[in-house]
Amino acid sequence: MSRKLVVLWIVALVLASLAITGCADQGPQGEPGPVGPQGVIGPEGPQGETGITGPPGEPGVNDLEVVERVKPDSDRPLITALATCPAGKRALGGGFRLDAETATVYISKPNATFTGWIVVARNPLGETVSLEAYATCATVNLMFVPVGDPVG
Repeated sequence: MSRKLVVLWIVALVLASLAITGCADQGPQGEPGPVGPQGVIGPEGPQGETGITGPPGEPGVNDLEVVERVKPDSDRPLITALATCPAGKRALGGGFRLDAETATVYISKPNATFTGWIVVARNPLGETVSLEAYATCATVNLMFVPVGDPVG
């Protein structure tokens, strides 16, 4: 190839690359095209690291609520109703309503785990009895103080 021909090829390549890279005069911008279709959802990413545990809450009682359990009418000799606190809450107190002439309540106390209030009534004459148990429930944050330390 002659030297002139090589130079012409180089000049042609330079001019073509200038046109491709936008160094030549640019025309007016066209109208936006239509929105494309939704792409395929990608795979789920990996689970992140577990965050640090927050500080304990202030000691006290929060989210107080009363729950009730109505025991359907019964004529059995012993009738039991248990009002159960929602998950994470504890029974701080409770009570009952007994609709009967001769039946009597002989147990009204928190259950063993303090997650509800249990009421047991005796019905010696077998009359139809209506029994309701109530529990006062709350989220409880306790502060334990060792024996002998002053509480300030």
